[in-house]
Amino acid sequence: MRAWPELRFLEVGDLYLFRSSFPEQTEMVYTGIRDNRRHHVRSSLLTPWKLISVARDLRRRRYDLIVVHPPLYAAWHPRSFLTVLKRRPFTFSAAFSANLAFHFLRAVRHTPIVVTDFADSFGIGAHNFFLFDRCRVFFKRELPADNWQVFYRTGHRGLPTATFRRKPRFRQFMDKLRPIGLGIDTPLAERAARISRPKNADIFFAGQVQNSSTPRERGLRELLSLRERGVVVDVPSAPVSESEFLERCASAWLVWSPSGFGWECFRHYEAAACGSVPVINQPTIERYCPLEEGRHCFLYPVEQGGLAGTVLAALRDKARLREMAAAARQHVLEHHTYAALCRYIAGAALAPEADGRSPAQ
Repeated sequence: MRAWPELRFLEVGDLYLFRSSFPEQTEMVYTGIRDNRRHHVRSSLLTPWKLISVARDLRRRRYDLIVVHPPLYAAWHPRSFLTVLKRRPFTFSAAFSANLAFHFLRAVRHTPIVVTDFADSFGIGAHNFFLFDRCRVFFKRELPADNWQVFYRTGHRGLPTATFRRKPRFRQFMDKLRPIGLGIDTPLAERAARISRPKNADIFFAGQVQNSSTPRERGLRELLSLRERGVVVDVPSAPVSESEFLERCASAWLVWSPSGFGWECFRHYEAAACGSVPVINQPTIERYCPLEEGRHCFLYPVEQGGLAGTVLAALRDKARLREMAAAARQHVLEHHTYAALCRYIAGAALAPEADGRSPAQ
């Protein structure tokens, strides 16, 4: 692998992982169906004219790696069409063509491709299967403990059977799957790490509960009941700003961080970066470089009493909580900032053993 400053990336999709972390080394082409382009992060809509330019650069081997953030729905899916029509009516043709132009990746042969799926869902849509054939590594945020379940009702109509798992094509897909964390924006992590506040709460939580996950809905009742046992529970009655959220995380010994639509949650890493210890329900996925139980975080069972028992036990040893918070903060800064994730992704994709070829091939 070439020295990091020499690497050049093409980022394709609707996320800005590489472009925001390493802007001088990354060109971003946007293919999302919503107009989520950030004003402070320069990107180009993948129009037909831009596609010609990208194709020219690919022929000239300008890029060392293509980083792909796949769409949740195929361009021809009614939901994609209707979302573009609703959200971007005045630029419909450009937005729809950009979403469709995403499939230029089918023709890429010489530049290595890596896929990062940060969606809440544990599944991978059949419209993205072609990316397995093209990519060296396919990173999946919500990667089920049994990796085969990513094909539930997409590659297979139910739980993938033994016959399905014997198919060579899908076994090759399995070999390319890797877990990845949701991570935290690098400047935000660094800002959070500089916050120092006296601890005035035992446990803090702020987030959506209604119409979210059952661990949140059931756990909140259990969390609030701890007040009757003398625990200082900080739960705002109204939404808080980002800066207030970070300060209240830093002011609490523990931060409750239950899974939402996916098990991975920004709060896991935000709480740790702020110098608090996350309390998380036990994982349902395979994790990348995880926060470790008893070292960086506490993992509790979702059954009745699991959260309360874990919190009460944790609060008995404040000296241990200080050590855990410091270790968790360092762990996040080393492994779970966006910049750190970019290095992990590129390193895995460009390693000679990624697909048995050298990156130059």
